[in-house]
Amino acid sequence: MCNIAGYIGKKQAAPILIDMIRRQEHYDGSAGTGIATVHNGILYSAKVVGDVETLLRETDALHFPGTVGIAHSRPGGDIQCQMHPFHDFADSLALVANGTFATTSTEEYKRITHEFMNAHFAAGRIPRSRVPGNDPNGLFALPDGSCYHGTESYAIRVGDFMAKGASICEAMAKAFGERPNGVVSIALSKNEPDKIAIAKLDRPMSIGLVGDETYIATTQFGFPEDIRFDTVVRAPEGKVCAATAGELTVTRHTIENMHMELITADIYKKAYDLTEAYLKGKKDDPKNLWDLEKMYETEWRPIWKEINSDCVFYKEDRLFKPYAELSYMVLWGMHTEGKLRKVMKKRADKYDMWYFYLD
Repeated sequence: MCNIAGYIGKKQAAPILIDMIRRQEHYDGSAGTGIATVHNGILYSAKVVGDVETLLRETDALHFPGTVGIAHSRPGGDIQCQMHPFHDFADSLALVANGTFATTSTEEYKRITHEFMNAHFAAGRIPRSRVPGNDPNGLFALPDGSCYHGTESYAIRVGDFMAKGASICEAMAKAFGERPNGVVSIALSKNEPDKIAIAKLDRPMSIGLVGDETYIATTQFGFPEDIRFDTVVRAPEGKVCAATAGELTVTRHTIENMHMELITADIYKKAYDLTEAYLKGKKDDPKNLWDLEKMYETEWRPIWKEINSDCVFYKEDRLFKPYAELSYMVLWGMHTEGKLRKVMKKRADKYDMWYFYLD
């Protein structure tokens, strides 16, 4: 699962973003890392194949100016142009996302995507994430037989709506409402440098407020440990929020065409109990986030009140629920109670990752 960070306040954003991504990258991520900030009407952006240390070694990201920015760590891939963040064609905004398109690869989804992306292609506007070869699912294919990264299509679409006069929050709502799927996304624009837009569907996103600063992270594990936040909240499902310095506003812009089941206290309790039973006695065989997600898609199914969520592009072979957010909530709860133990191990595909167990 990708990990995201955002910051807006009075301090230089880049070092804070680097720290927050570093804190999260071994829950998942580290195959690709990127960052974007805005300062004096200029969008600064960099991304690499590799972890935070690679980003620092190969770019000047740590020294990017600006007090507002976003960052991203991706768990897979080895192509630099397909790492986050992604821009629109006008380079007016940067956008990152965490999620999957596997639940929404329907013919109607393809039709809508191809319609506006092929129009751009015909006009000579080529996606920067374009690579040779076919997309095996046909979701993000171009007429010349090449393909591009799906998240870039959202950055481009947000830019389309902004070019027609929409604010970044309205544009995020329109773009994700037009093609909802299992993601969360944050974006910033040099035309609205005083905010970060947060579009939340079913993936986790936490926001911490302290004084005149706002911190954004996939999980609270990403927040600096030396800060006592005034407030920590989860971004609401199906809404677009505006994060400004020290404030979070739930805008009137709603993501249409989908309904997510809320994580209630009883759902959390059931998930907590299942996870506790699963992790107990695992000191010699700890489990990582991928192991937990496999369990969530099987043993967790009965905890939901609804079998499926309502989404116009839903595929019946996948569970479309906020299980990723629930997993982080449970792990954080165990952490705050002093139960969770972690050990760093190397995953089969070479990346280091945190593994969990309970004493």
